[in-house]
Amino acid sequence: KGKDFTQNSVLQVKLQVKGTYEKFKAFIADVERNMRIVDVISMDIVPDEKGNNSYSVVLNTYYTE
Repeated sequence: KGKDFTQNSVLQVKLQVKGTYEKFKAFIADVERNMRIVDVISMDIVPDEKGNNSYSVVLNTYYTE
């Protein structure tokens, strides 16, 4: 029997990064252009007076076993 490719598994990625809003926006744009399907599950932004914000992001991507 062949594999059942309808069974997808989820890989959850949690990131914590610091940087400017412009660089974070560029990162999210890169995620959108990725060949894999990636869902942004949550995003938290803690602003910094100097523009070096803290970002927490949870992403889900999918693969077949």
